[in-house]
This record gives sequence, C-alpha cells and structure tokens, in this order.
Amino acid sequence: MKKHISFFSSLFLCLSIFAQTPTDPTLMIINDEVITKSEFEYIYNKNNADNAIDKKDLKEYALLFSDLKIKVAEAKAKGLDTTAAFKEEFSGYRMQSAKQYLTDQNVEKKLIQEAYNRLKEEISVSHILIRIEGTDTLTAYKKALDVIKRLKKEDFAKVAKEVSDDKGTAEEGGYIGYVTGLQLILPFEEAMYALPIGKISQQPVRTRAGYHIIKVNNRRPSQGSVHAAHIMIMFPQNPTAEDEKNAKLAIDSIYNKLKAGADFAELARSTSQHTFSARNDGELGWFSTGRSGAGENFETAAFALKIGEFSAPVKSPYGYHIVKVLDRKPLASLDEKMEEIKSTFAADGRVAIPVREFKKNLRKEYNLRIIQPSLVELKNVAKGVETADSDFFEKVSKFNKPLFSFNAIVYNQQDYIDFLKKTNNRRPLDIDNSLYAFIDEKLYEYEDTQLEKKHTDFRLLMQEYHDGMLMFEITSNEVWEKAAEDTEGLKAFFEENQQNYTWDTPRFKGTMVYAKDKRTAKKAQKIIATAPADSIPTYLYKALNTNKERVVRTEKGLFIKGENAAVDKYVFNERAYSPTKEYPIVFAAQGGKILAIGPDDYRDMKGLVISDYQNYLQDKWMMELREKYPVVLFEDVLNSINN
Repeated sequence: MKKHISFFSSLFLCLSIFAQTPTDPTLMIINDEVITKSEFEYIYNKNNADNAIDKKDLKEYALLFSDLKIKVAEAKAKGLDTTAAFKEEFSGYRMQSAKQYLTDQNVEKKLIQEAYNRLKEEISVSHILIRIEGTDTLTAYKKALDVIKRLKKEDFAKVAKEVSDDKGTAEEGGYIGYVTGLQLILPFEEAMYALPIGKISQQPVRTRAGYHIIKVNNRRPSQGSVHAAHIMIMFPQNPTAEDEKNAKLAIDSIYNKLKAGADFAELARSTSQHTFSARNDGELGWFSTGRSGAGENFETAAFALKIGEFSAPVKSPYGYHIVKVLDRKPLASLDEKMEEIKSTFAADGRVAIPVREFKKNLRKEYNLRIIQPSLVELKNVAKGVETADSDFFEKVSKFNKPLFSFNAIVYNQQDYIDFLKKTNNRRPLDIDNSLYAFIDEKLYEYEDTQLEKKHTDFRLLMQEYHDGMLMFEITSNEVWEKAAEDTEGLKAFFEENQQNYTWDTPRFKGTMVYAKDKRTAKKAQKIIATAPADSIPTYLYKALNTNKERVVRTEKGLFIKGENAAVDKYVFNERAYSPTKEYPIVFAAQGGKILAIGPDDYRDMKGLVISDYQNYLQDKWMMELREKYPVVLFEDVLNSINN
C-alpha cells in the first residue's frame, strides 16, 4: 500500500538544497507549498508544551500535521480562502493581533510600572479650576496665571472659594480629598504626583475641564482595600437642619442596638434606607481610597476599623452611616492589577503614548527624508490661510513634486494634499503638524505590511489561524455538516454497522399516554389506531386538548428499563406506579415496541451514529486527499528538532 508521506534523507542533496535554507530548513512539501521546520516546531511545542519530545512522538505528530496541511491545500483548491467571509474574519483577527507589534512595548511597560507605583501612594489634593468659555483659551490661561500670582501671597482655600469654577469643591476651599493613580484625568495626575507636600503648581494644568491650579496637602502609603457593609439613614434632597437632626436620632438608635449586641446584618436588612445594599445584609463590596462613592469621612471611618468592627455614626453628603469592615487586603500585585491598569489607559489616553513613540522610532528606522523645497512651497501658499478651504486647495491643485520618502518609497505633494482634504476639520491649518500626521499614518501602514517578515512569532500565529480557519471550514463542509444532513447515508451506515450498536438494558420505544378519565382514554385509543406512530402526541393534543383544559398528556421516547415508573409498570410489568389525580388513566400507546439488545433505527442512537459516521467520512475523505496531495517529508530535518 502506498504511504502518503515519502521520507527523503539528507543523501538526496539536490532536493535538500532546493528545498532548504540555512536558517529555517524545509520540513515538508505539499502541493508545491513549502512548510518549514519553524512552523512545525511552533505548532508542536504549542500543543505539547509539557511533553518530552522523542522520535516516535515527532513522526506521529508529523503525520497529524501533514493531514492538517493536506486539508488546507484542498480548502485552497476549492477557493475557501478567497471568500469575502474568510477574508473579513482573517483580516479582523490579524488587525487585533497586530496591535501589540505596532506599539513601543518598552514604553508601555514603563507606563504600566509607573501607574502601579502611583497606586502605592495616596495623595491629599486641592485644586482651583478655571473653565474655558467656548474657544477662548487665552483668556482662561491668563486668568489661571493671575490666580497663581495671588497664591504667592494669599491662602489657597480662600482664593479657591472666591474664584474656582468647580463649585463642588470651591465651598471646601478646593479640597478634593485623598486620591490615588488612575482616578483623575491624566494631566492632573501627572502634576499631582510631581508636586511635593505643601507645594502648588506654578503653571496651569490643562485638561478637558479647563485649567487647574493644584496643591498637594499630604501623601501616605496605599491603604489597600476594604470589604465593607453599612447601615444608612438617608438625607432627603436639600436637607434642612431638622432633617439632619432626625436622621442623626435614627442612626443613633440603631447604633445603640448594635452596641447592645443586635445583629448587624439583620438591622441592615430591616432599617437601612440604602435599598441596594440592605437586601444584601448591608454589603457594599470591595473599595479602595476614593472609590466608595460616599466621601472621605466614610472612607476614613472604614479604613480605621479592624475586621469585624463597626464604626460610630459617620456623616456623608448623602446621610448617616454605620460602617462595618468584613475584610481587608493590601494593594494587589502588579500582575493582578495589570488588566485594570491597561483598561484605564484606554480610557485616559495613555494607550496612545506607546503608539506615538513607536511612530517616532519608525521615522528613524526607515530613514525618513523630507524634501524641504517642496515643503517650503506648500508653506508659502499656506501663509495667512486660516483653514484648508477650497481657495487653498485650488492654489495647490497643480503641486505634484516629491515631498518625503522612507525606505525608498516616495510620496509627493498631491498625496499630502489628498490627505488634507480627507482630514479637513476646519481647524487652523498647520502644515508641519498635519504633514507629520500624514507621514506617521503612512509609516504605520507600511510597518503593518512588514510584521510577518520582522516577527517570526507573529507570522507563525497568523499561519496557524489562517490554516485553522480553512481546516475548520473544509472539514465542516466535507464531514460534520454532511454527516448531520445526509439522512440516507446515516441510515445506510447504521444498517451496515448495526451490530456495533447494542445495549445491555432493554428499552421501550414508544409513547406513554396519561388521560383524565376513561372516556378520554377511549377517545385517545381510537385516535392512536389511525395516527402515525411518530405523531401520536400531535394528533392527541390537537383532537382532545383545548386552551382551557388539557385532558391528555404524553411521554414519547426511548425509555431504559428502570428509569420511568409508568413504563416499568405498564410495559415491563415491573415496579409499583401510582397515577396522579389529574391523569389517573395510564397506558402505552399502540405501536410501541421493546428493543431488547439494540436500536432498530439510527435515530434511536442518533448522536453516536452521527459521530461514527463523521469518523467514517473523515477517514474516507482523508484517504482520497492523501492520494491527491502526496507529502514529501525531509526526515533528516524532522530528526534535527530539539537535537
């Protein structure tokens, strides 16, 4: 019998020289496609990470690997890799996987470590906010500078109360409270962690909210997290002094009960007005500094408690609380905080920093050259132009000189002008910034096309996913779906292999009928006499049951002896059975049968038969494919793996 793999030793020098390279020799050739040693090693090691490699394992796995590649060859022959659905899915996976290669990972690691280091410290901070009205940033900036001058002579809290546009903190002299990293807008966080205790920022800090003047009041190590519960008496909206007095009386009464030994969870359920937590014995879950949502007084009380202790009544902006600490833990490790840090980066814009640095590095790597005369020509036309409007585009419509190049790829002025048209958002025209935005876009696109060449692990991952998609699609078409849908084939396969499907315990194949009374049972038996065996329940329900009353019910299936009391009683004449009051009349429908040693139809063991039929189709199909796509395997290369 002809084997589907032909083994060639290194003595066949001409073929080896043709097929191999010194760095990554060819392991197989299938349908004129070269499969390298590195690709096989990548898949083998990924699927056998904990196994020691021996020659037997390698040869067995080489056979499995070649079968995969044969299926891929057939999928390509059928054009499955050219369909829109395949291209879209593969492109989406590649785009997602490429992101980690299109960023400066060293910068990303540095940012992650920096963010984690900041989580180790909590900062008491105040600020004064000067909002920007419309687009008048200059006026707001000058106002912020004037505030900084005042702070050299005046008290921070006093000035904050007078001028801060953050009304929520102005009343407290600009006091925000204790916060830690990943809680505030990035520029604010950067400035806050750069300031020593007692110092005020000497330059306004710009965020989307406006300009901030920041003061650091104190610093302390991270307090970690607490798992707390509380009992709360809430203030009404815009509470009066009388409202607060009544709330204090109510919380004091609860506190006295707790001191007398009352159960905290029970009181939380019965007295707490914070409905969400009350139903859970007052539990609030885990929180760290600045994350409770109840304010600094609440958090100070919580972090001062030992596990199992509860606090005296604590006032927050929302009411009075009694806090109980259920558990506490220190700051989690960097590995444990990694995903949280990364998700915050995506929200606060830090995710763009490694990408920006990566693009800058590409300019050097690919030897970016800007052709200055062509740039000056564009700048001369742009002088005095506020935005890239139709008049500007008309003036530069004939410009087509080379503008910049990298890695021997040249872009001309018109390429840049087309980019301006595409991205024109009526902002002030800035030739330098917009040109570098265009350059970075093109560098990024080019680098994306080079990933498979530059990164072996990425190339192998893409090959694995590409082949896996094709293997799944072709196997689904030729085996899995075919087996499930080919009823004639299933029937023939079952009849040919019926001796393989047996059981030790008899089964009843049929329908059990449960009737409301004897009259209903007689009607049911008449209907059953003419109804197809497979459709007895449908006929009975349609003829006898109504929307108001169900006078009959059925159980149809394959019943193992010993699993259904009614079947055991009325079919196998074993076991006691007590009919229900609702359906006191029970009988086995005419046409049922006892199958003593095995099924009489493939549908009686459909799942198993389909599985076996799939294996049969798979084996038959693979024999055909192995004849169609002979495999040349270089045994010397296989034996060199992990030597």
